Amino acid sequence: MSFSSDAKAELCRVPLTRRCCARAEAYGVLLYAGIFSPTEVRIVTESEDFAARLPKLFQKAFSVRFDAQESGSKSIFRITDGQKLAVILEALGYDPDQHYALHVNFALLEEECCRASFLRGAFLAGGSVTDPLKRYHLELATPHLQAGREVEALLRDMSYEPKNVQRQGNGVTYFKQSDHIEELLTRIGAPAAAMEVMAAKVEKEMRNTVNRRVNCDAANVDKAVAASREQVEALTRLTDAGIVATLPVKLQEVAVARLLQPELSLSELAETYGTPLYIYDQNRIEEQMETYRSCLNSDVLQTEILYASKAFCIQEMVKLVQAHGLSLDVVSGGELYTALAAGFDPADIHFHGNNKSPQEIEEALQAKVGTFIVDNVMEGEYLCAQMARFDHDVHVMIRVNPGVEAHTHEYVVTAHVDSKFGISIHEQETLAALIRRFMETEHVIFDGFHAHIGSQIFDAQAFAAEIDVMGQFMADMQERFGIICRCLDVGGGFAVRYTEADSPIPIPEVCQTILRECERQKQMRGLALEKVMIEPGRSIVAEAGMTLYTVGFGKQTPNRTYVFVDGGMSDNIRPALYQAAYSCDVANRMDEEKRIPVCVAGKCCESGDVLIEEAMLPPCVPGDLLVVYSTGAYGFSMASHYNRLCRPAVVFVKDGKARCVVRRETYADLLKGECGE
Repeated sequence: MSFSSDAKAELCRVPLTRRCCARAEAYGVLLYAGIFSPTEVRIVTESEDFAARLPKLFQKAFSVRFDAQESGSKSIFRITDGQKLAVILEALGYDPDQHYALHVNFALLEEECCRASFLRGAFLAGGSVTDPLKRYHLELATPHLQAGREVEALLRDMSYEPKNVQRQGNGVTYFKQSDHIEELLTRIGAPAAAMEVMAAKVEKEMRNTVNRRVNCDAANVDKAVAASREQVEALTRLTDAGIVATLPVKLQEVAVARLLQPELSLSELAETYGTPLYIYDQNRIEEQMETYRSCLNSDVLQTEILYASKAFCIQEMVKLVQAHGLSLDVVSGGELYTALAAGFDPADIHFHGNNKSPQEIEEALQAKVGTFIVDNVMEGEYLCAQMARFDHDVHVMIRVNPGVEAHTHEYVVTAHVDSKFGISIHEQETLAALIRRFMETEHVIFDGFHAHIGSQIFDAQAFAAEIDVMGQFMADMQERFGIICRCLDVGGGFAVRYTEADSPIPIPEVCQTILRECERQKQMRGLALEKVMIEPGRSIVAEAGMTLYTVGFGKQTPNRTYVFVDGGMSDNIRPALYQAAYSCDVANRMDEEKRIPVCVAGKCCESGDVLIEEAMLPPCVPGDLLVVYSTGAYGFSMASHYNRLCRPAVVFVKDGKARCVVRRETYADLLKGECGE
């Protein structure tokens, strides 16, 4: 039996005692069954336990028997007798002689026991729950859409946080939070199933902990590093005992990769490539891109995913982007040059930026870049003037400022009224004039608008609010000026996990939110919208990367303990710039107690060169290896030569094998470009 079947079997063992609760449970069954109307009740189930419960339930609730019952692979229960139907409808507060609509009669659900019974009936008739060892997902599906929406509201009033979608004509309310699934199953009478969810959660956490302790290879960028010999010996013992074969497929792959590449520890990577060292899990990068590709799909709108190359732009990364079918967002001539050098198709490049130089515009036009994101009127006029010299088409979108507040650091909010980016959506006459200029210019094709509200955004509703504002704006432009917007780029800014305190939006959720709201705006406002675009950057590479440092000297002051490392703001300026928070471990002391609060500081001659203000670490000595997690975005991109420090090497690790994709700079590299006598 499946986990869902086991849960329903447990629910069917709940005794039918109070008539009000039986009526509430039957009510939930009817609203989530196949047919419930003034002329027919029809309930279909594959559960033998539920089929055995239904006659007793309806007798207790309404004192009626089913008119017909069919048994086979599915059990079918019918009531067509008018008198029986009238009894049921009257008991539930429906008047069949008036306009009949399946609104939920909340008067029947005032008591907690009745609400629980109602939800139990809904789950038995139209619910399912996934095996928690695979993923957390509980849903309630009903053909009665209005009832489904009202049940969603009921659940929110009960402090749950469900989501709602339409799927194959059904309204589907679902949960993906393990704690909410546990609580709901307990509430409706399935505590054993709830305990299995809790046990699965604990098991996953234990496996993650074990994985962090035994899998230290850079191929998986784990937060745990042990001695290579100990890892191999441990994995060998697990294999001999037959335990590895019982692990999930992903953990089995990890174990095999570690046994095949026992030499690939962080210590050996440090020895081979030096420190500081940027290490990227290529598998993780590719998985993130494929997740976006699989989740951003709509039956109504075309979709396009642009990798925001500013997060991490080297040739090898650009090649991965192209290999996985994503387009590319560039903001400078240097990023454009890197993309072209990597063989990226210029037709799939979108050129962003608020101050493209004449040289950069010329380079992009010569390369036949597919799309320009025009930031301001002056840029738009200049671009049109230059097109007289070219005979190929170029697509343009205008960056607009929607004024949506994103709750993030003030330095990465990009949509407030005085932002340096874009034209305000309230300057509609200015925008209309610029668009008419595009339309009058040969080879310039106006596609639509681009907006971006900020970075490291944790609330999916911020994107929904952005799209709502943009929907009204596009409707205004369509009505006032006859300007048709066929494409909308909602930008990026999707948050990632830097520390345990961070709870980023899952990619499926943020994609669903964006698509659902775009589809709603198109239908509600009569928009000619055909395509939606997003620009993930950080969320593709951040958690796939880590930075490895060597511990140097340290010191004790009256109020804090310092641990110094051989890098700092020269390879990761985000803590100094944004007060960005990170987590870290001492790679060669993973089994030691983290008992000392320390300040991890860099070697640059700045008081602000602090990577982590306070980290709990074991005692550190010079030569230890310190690993800082989730540094894959903006570390390498924003690295500098401050204090004449050489920029670190970059290593990609895939399937247990490491390769250097950017070599470590030398002192000689620091002098390149200098004009000596």
